Amino acid sequence: MNFFHAHDNCSLIGDDDDDDNGEGSSKLKTRECVACNDNKPTAQTYLAPCADAYCGGCLVQLVEDSLVDESLFPPRWRRQEMALSGVRVFLGSELTHRVELKAIEHNTIDKTYCANRTCATFILPTEIIDNCGRCAVCDTQTCTHCKELAHIGNCEQARDDVVVRLAQEQGWRRCFRCQALVELTTGCNHIT
Repeated sequence: MNFFHAHDNCSLIGDDDDDDNGEGSSKLKTRECVACNDNKPTAQTYLAPCADAYCGGCLVQLVEDSLVDESLFPPRWRRQEMALSGVRVFLGSELTHRVELKAIEHNTIDKTYCANRTCATFILPTEIIDNCGRCAVCDTQTCTHCKELAHIGNCEQARDDVVVRLAQEQGWRRCFRCQALVELTTGCNHIT
């Protein structure tokens, strides 16, 4: 699932050849943004593979929303994953970098977050050595097994044992992919 490096057929909307038989048009060409319904100059809009036009502001908002709400990640155009390579010019380097980091987090199976509860930043797999992850934000070291502050020796999983007992009492199970505890709420696909 390498959605951010796939090439798509999107383009800046001002790049097509629709300027009156090669002559410059005196009228500024615009497109309607599908998200905000404002007409924007074609050079400030982006044409998605689904043929929807997005203004730069709405495109940035779409991507930022996907970073906050995991159900919206990766960012999509009508269920088709967005290729980051096509929209970098609108996102800028800082937001593009945040999306790339979120893609790593999204695709990591056994995630580790900083044990410092006021930080709780995702620890990149490249920052984990011998089951100890170092937070790039606050420099806290976290044990990748028990997810608590790093320690010497075997993990004391007393806290985990209490949670496992509660899970057994409630009929919860572990996700086969990430090992997180999940609860079946209805049907066969709805878990929390």
